[in-house]
Amino acid sequence: MTTLLKQGRHFEQTINALLEPYKSKQIDLVLGIEARGFIFAPSVAYALGAGFVPVRKPGKLPATKLQVDYALEYGTDCLEITKTQSSRDSAC
Repeated sequence: MTTLLKQGRHFEQTINALLEPYKSKQIDLVLGIEARGFIFAPSVAYALGAGFVPVRKPGKLPATKLQVDYALEYGTDCLEITKTQSSRDSAC
């Protein structure tokens, strides 16, 4: 990962590849799941003229949150996203 990030041209190619399927679509928000999502999602959001929303482990976000549990090979884990007025239900 760090090798890719420190090579500007390769990082640019990666962001452009992530953008490609969404260039012709109206995207309002890009969600980024920690930790790699915090590296790539803001760049993608910026290029699309969209906002960025972090998705984090429990206890890291302020305000009211929505939470979703998911299964792992060795148990379960959880992610949270800040709840907005437009949130329609209690799951991510």
